Amino acid sequence: MIKKIKNYFKKRTFDYAKKFKSYEFAENYLTINNIYFDKRHIRKIDEPNDVEAIERFYAPALIAALSSHKKINILDIGGGNNPIYSHIKKSTKISTHCTILETKKFSNLIYKKIPVKLKKHIKYISSFNEVPKNINIVCFMSSIQYINNYEQIILHVQKFNPEYFIISRTFFHKYKENFYSIEHTVPGSVHPYIFFSFEKMVIFFKKTGYKLIFQNKYNCNIYSHDTINKNLFFHKDLVFKRL
Repeated sequence: MIKKIKNYFKKRTFDYAKKFKSYEFAENYLTINNIYFDKRHIRKIDEPNDVEAIERFYAPALIAALSSHKKINILDIGGGNNPIYSHIKKSTKISTHCTILETKKFSNLIYKKIPVKLKKHIKYISSFNEVPKNINIVCFMSSIQYINNYEQIILHVQKFNPEYFIISRTFFHKYKENFYSIEHTVPGSVHPYIFFSFEKMVIFFKKTGYKLIFQNKYNCNIYSHDTINKNLFFHKDLVFKRL
């Protein structure tokens, strides 16, 4: 079975494969490496001087700059080694405190890579029990597409009453339901990937008391899928604000 999967992806040059009705169907299709993990992200922490202002980091920096809070606390879900703290500090000179929720495996590996000068600004955790209650902004910086129970996670975090939710560089489409595929663009990792219904996402946040205040659309006709026309999905950045 392992050889079969390796050969399947070796013969093709597309970025995403298959189309499933649920995350579980996509997950069950694979028997190995079915959890997102990029070994390249455990080399070092990206510090403010290392990063550049690119599309998916504009919205958090702008929201932080416009915020009325003197001290901004951010929950960066799936932030990896590239915490949003560094991008906000680089773009605005505003210092925030960033709690990065990651897998236990990643958190343990990255812990020793945190520079001493950043330890008072960033903290890695692997459990919702460790999330501080004074969260102002919740970010999914190109990470929500890997999370099966994303709705439950959002509902849980909303208990802390954050003012903003930011979703960046995530694939959306114009249809009413999500669909699920397999991503193989990360070396050594083959895993399920969610393509979101834009309409469904907006309705979900509206029902939970958050209004869409910003959206953009880019990377149309860039990435390939073995069965879906590349014109039918695109990246979006979204910002939701508490009503």
